Amino acid sequence: MKENKINREVVESARIFGQWLNTVACKFAEREIAETSKNRTKKVKQLKARILKQIETDTINAESPQDMIYRTYMRLNSSLQEDVPSKAAKFLDAVNSGDELSFTKARQMLLMYMRMSPDN
Repeated sequence: MKENKINREVVESARIFGQWLNTVACKFAEREIAETSKNRTKKVKQLKARILKQIETDTINAESPQDMIYRTYMRLNSSLQEDVPSKAAKFLDAVNSGDELSFTKARQMLLMYMRMSPDN
C-alpha cells in the first residue's frame, strides 16, 4: 500500500496546476467567442471542452513527463501568456525529477484535476 502514497503537497500542487489549466482554457474560450454571439455561454463551454479534450490527448500522447508538461502548458500559454501559479511548482518538480511521482501517476492526476474548475 505504501507504494501508492503520494506526498500531499505534490497532490495539492497537481490540483492547482490542473485547475489553472481549466481556468486558462475557459479564459481562452471566452476571449474567442464574441460577446454578442448568440448562445455565447453554451459556445464558450463547448470551446472550453474541446480545448481540454485536446490537452487530454496531448497528455495521453506525451512521450515523457517533460513532454507532457510542455504540451499542456504551451498549448494555452502561447495565446494567453499566463504564468503558471507558483504553487504548482511542487507537482511540476515532482513530474520533472521522477523522484516522487511516476509518469503514469502524474498523467492520471493531471487528467483528473484539469477537469476540476477552481470553484469546486
